[in-house]
Amino acid sequence: MSNTTIDFTHADGFPLTQRTLQIMQDSYREALKGLAALGGDMVILSGLEEDSGGSVLTDGWVFVDGELLPFEGGTKTARFVIEEATESRTFEPGVDKDVYTTRTAKFGSNPGHDYDFDALTRLDSIKTHQQNKDNPHEVTKEQVGLGNLPNAKSDSFLLKDSDSLATNKAVSEVFARVPRITHGNEYVGNVGGGSGAKTRITHNLGNVNYIAFITIISHGSSNNDNDLTYAIKNKTEDYFDVYLDDTTSHINEISLDWMIIYTDNLIWGLLGAL
Repeated sequence: MSNTTIDFTHADGFPLTQRTLQIMQDSYREALKGLAALGGDMVILSGLEEDSGGSVLTDGWVFVDGELLPFEGGTKTARFVIEEATESRTFEPGVDKDVYTTRTAKFGSNPGHDYDFDALTRLDSIKTHQQNKDNPHEVTKEQVGLGNLPNAKSDSFLLKDSDSLATNKAVSEVFARVPRITHGNEYVGNVGGGSGAKTRITHNLGNVNYIAFITIISHGSSNNDNDLTYAIKNKTEDYFDVYLDDTTSHINEISLDWMIIYTDNLIWGLLGAL
């Protein structure tokens, strides 16, 4: 390999030597080989195009085992060889020496010294391969450190499979079906003595699809605050009314712990599935 530059601009001529010519030859040969190697080690760089019948190929250039070579076209066969031809020139004092060596690839076979033509890759296909984003190298998840992740995924939140990953859609479905719970306490005061009472509980849920639960809490000094009954009426998007009545003449001092669970038909499907 040579990356030497030669200054031919000096006055009084240039002392041309064999070394100078060798440097020049090495420079362009090695540079071309380096560029050709970018495509790989068995590459069709140009030519070798098929005719309409697919049996005869045109001349072209290939890069084989680190060598840039012309390829002589002809009838296509499964194997190709590299042939070498030399030319001699007469040196003083009348001695012939091999000077020019030409290596050419061509179709043919020579067991142990030939090549599989189908092993050559066209440069255009390499470019297409590089632009392919569909895992052209068939890289596995183990090779990139993801071997412990399962392959399966599911949009169903009802799938009980530890080898499947729930998608965002499946998780969103779960939260869509989980009920919203609102609760509070409402002090009512004295109820009874032969008359009922009504109290309104405001929740501002903004929806009538809910179930209301009531617990009566006693605040009286005696143990008589246990004879009340109640009913829920007037369920609206923002409030509901609780009607209370007693079965005796006792005075009951009470408050109400209340809780509402927002639901719709979806929650019943969820509970049934579980």
